[in-house]
Amino acid sequence: MMTETSTEANPFGLHPSAVDLSRHPEITQEMLATRIAAGEAAMREAGFDIVPCQVTRPG
Repeated sequence: MMTETSTEANPFGLHPSAVDLSRHPEITQEMLATRIAAGEAAMREAGFDIVPCQVTRPG
């Protein structure tokens, strides 16, 4: 159960493989994965207990 002072977070987003990058050839899946990992690390460093969830394409 989360309270007002809870430091738990569940960041949800798309897995880099689920993103259509065809309109942005300068961005790679590896670049997105690196940015996501950096964001998660920043949340942890800020004291959050995170459980990330990345949505992938079916099949």
